[in-house]
Amino acid sequence: MSQEKLSITKQELHSKHVEEILEKQAALSGEVEFLYGKDKPKVKGSIFLSSWFYLFLAGLLGAFMSWLIIEPNFDDFIRISGQIEEVRETFPITGANELVHYVKIDGKGILFLEQSIYDGIDENGKKITKFSDLSVGQYAYVVCENVYEENGLGAAIKIGPSPFPEFNKGRSLSVISIQKTLWSLIIFIIFI
Repeated sequence: MSQEKLSITKQELHSKHVEEILEKQAALSGEVEFLYGKDKPKVKGSIFLSSWFYLFLAGLLGAFMSWLIIEPNFDDFIRISGQIEEVRETFPITGANELVHYVKIDGKGILFLEQSIYDGIDENGKKITKFSDLSVGQYAYVVCENVYEENGLGAAIKIGPSPFPEFNKGRSLSVISIQKTLWSLIIFIIFI
């Protein structure tokens, strides 16, 4: 048997029937580029018709709403204010190479190192610069970094002639510390 050569003319190749068959084949195989053509000019649309624009706005709004909910409830430090109820001189604690000072404010014990920040003016106008300047009855505002065995680890204390705004009045340090940890965890989960 001899094989005959199949010949297609240019006119047959570009006929409407061949184009229809190729389009059907492309549609069935999912070749979108063939259907729409690579050389077809791209239509520029408005930014307001783009789905990525609305996705960006939704993300921005979600992040802003999360910040509004979390910000008033989260603080990097534990803040305490009130009158000093007790002042104890230096004593050692386990795990520390230094002596610490103890101050009790609003029923909460706070430990200070000598290099902690002592600042302010007492009711008599005396400048507060070191631990020995603290005394019972002074109005204090304290910033604690953490909690150690039911006592706050004070980073700074400010003394004033009049009361400071109330911070964490009547709440224990362990409750404040747990709340701080939970808000930190929520922030970590949201922003991952």
